[in-house]
Amino acid sequence: MALETARFKQLCNHLANLPLLGKAPPAPPWGTRPTRQKIVNAINSGASSLPPEYQAGYLTPLLNQLNTVINRSRGDMEPLVAPIYEHDPPFGVTPQLRRFLAVISNLYRSFLNGAKRSAIDAPIVGQLPPLAFFQNDGRLGPYTIPAGSDEADISTLFDTKIGVVSLPSTNKDHPLIWGALAHETGGHDVLHADPGLLPELANGVRALFGVGNIDSGQTLNEDQLLGVLWSYWIDEAASDVYGLLNLGPEFALNLIAFFAGLNGDPVPSLRTDSGADETGQLDPHPTDILRVHLAIGVIENLVKLADSTRNQYIADLKSLAVLCGHGATSVQLSGILREHDVMIDVQNTMPLAEMQEAARRVGAHIATASLKAFGKDGASHSVQEIETWDDLDEQISQRIALNLKQGKSVVNFGDDAQLIVGATLTLCAEPDKYDSVTQLLNDALDFSFQTDPYWGSPLLHPMFSRPRLAEMGRARTPAASRRKNKRRKKTVKS
Repeated sequence: MALETARFKQLCNHLANLPLLGKAPPAPPWGTRPTRQKIVNAINSGASSLPPEYQAGYLTPLLNQLNTVINRSRGDMEPLVAPIYEHDPPFGVTPQLRRFLAVISNLYRSFLNGAKRSAIDAPIVGQLPPLAFFQNDGRLGPYTIPAGSDEADISTLFDTKIGVVSLPSTNKDHPLIWGALAHETGGHDVLHADPGLLPELANGVRALFGVGNIDSGQTLNEDQLLGVLWSYWIDEAASDVYGLLNLGPEFALNLIAFFAGLNGDPVPSLRTDSGADETGQLDPHPTDILRVHLAIGVIENLVKLADSTRNQYIADLKSLAVLCGHGATSVQLSGILREHDVMIDVQNTMPLAEMQEAARRVGAHIATASLKAFGKDGASHSVQEIETWDDLDEQISQRIALNLKQGKSVVNFGDDAQLIVGATLTLCAEPDKYDSVTQLLNDALDFSFQTDPYWGSPLLHPMFSRPRLAEMGRARTPAASRRKNKRRKKTVKS
């Protein structure tokens, strides 16, 4: 079914009225002076809630190296300690944190699942899913501190291979927008877990545009600029691609709605410029308007999704790109691009249509490239051999959406990605059901946490099913006793 633009605008308007980057509890319990003892007390308050693997892999090395961590973090300990103390119920976010962790675990495991990797003889990455917390001050927005990176990662602070994912605390009651986590933990964290993957993708993008060696200060032609630019953007671009492979085409719709909420615009808009930060560095994210066509390039190459489904999503996204571009015909780029020892000052105005086509090509490349990082002994594989959005995912998500529209439970109807997609499908069509869909989604995510392989309780494997046990119990009830029970029931009824 085609996306109704008017309904989508309503959803964006609802999100725009939420304080998505605001400030909300819980605040760090040490106040403005994080002394060592206050930090230890905070850690101890939630330590027992961590599963044994996380106590061994995160908690113990953090405590053992705490003095070093405090010094190296310059006292900014919330991102490292809140993933522990926020499990303590008095901090007031325990239910939301558990749902958050369930989603993170599901998204992370989808790409690093040992059985799926063994099936194609890809390297096994034995890392645990990241921990999580809700930021007291949400001005930074969603972010991740990855583990296993080719560059600086959390292990530069202490000896752990467990990353951390964060959302502003103002987002904690809005699981719909957790679709952005498919970019963070299903993107950045997963990409950094496979050694050599990001450099291989960056080199592939450069080759896509025919880029060779570049020197600092060199004047670049258009293809050289595109190759260097998308190589520079590769971590963020690939994270979008991985997010889409995990959540399907609805990831792009979810992301556009989320951006609209962040921008606070009643009419959804996407930036058509990329500027510099306070150091002059060009924004490492692709220009917002280009991320739509990056997604289109992936959708065109989803190998297990029906043509009719793909075509409808592509048509929807193209119409949203026009809507959110507000008539723009160009993309403005301004900032310093650094790549290894090369520094390039980018001050360019590029035609929007050409930049969108380049984005589409990059999305297609990342989704289809045969990569040595996924192979052994010289073999190579595409990421879609490990994880992709297929017809079964789409069918399950549509079924979830149908139940949500009817106000019915979706507990145990699908995995967390399918649940968020089902909610996105529902609210893009019927945004007035935001509150009821949120409650039903929360219920399903509560169940997901309870059954998570890392965070959930041990599963019982009874010899008999419950109906069979009940039947056996009735059979063992003496006849006289059964007659007596019947008489009692009649007496009560009258």
